[in-house]
Amino acid sequence: MKTFKSDNRKLQVMLFLGAILIGLAALSYFKLDKNSKPVWTTFLSISAVLFILIPLLIRNKYLIVDNILISTNRLNLWPKKVRIDEINRIKTIDKPFPATAYLNNILWLFLTDKKFKRIKYIELYDNSKRIGKIDGHFLSDESYAKLKKKLKKGSTQQSV
Repeated sequence: MKTFKSDNRKLQVMLFLGAILIGLAALSYFKLDKNSKPVWTTFLSISAVLFILIPLLIRNKYLIVDNILISTNRLNLWPKKVRIDEINRIKTIDKPFPATAYLNNILWLFLTDKKFKRIKYIELYDNSKRIGKIDGHFLSDESYAKLKKKLKKGSTQQSV
């Protein structure tokens, strides 16, 4: 079994923002007047739940067991299994983001290093369709390189 080490910074930032939104929802519940309390409390509560659930449900843990690539989320729900010998082609995408406006949001203000200023994906294809996509931001740099090298064996690689 080969496990690839995760880079948890993206997850930690989203959970931190979710915790801030929970605090703002509680503050709005206790401090606002009757007319605006339900609107703001509901909006902030739903936003907080989304900021907490989305990073926990995104597939960001990868391991290889008996020539099968298993990708799962933090809660180990709905694992996706892909046989490595079914992968005919991989496409690595490692390039800068096309617009700086994309980088000017709250999440990217916390993630300021070079790794998060680039698109890093590995797309997996069989003969007819795409069978998976791996977000390289959720892996440490050395694990990303090892996984890419492991998947390259027996397939042709295209870089964009």
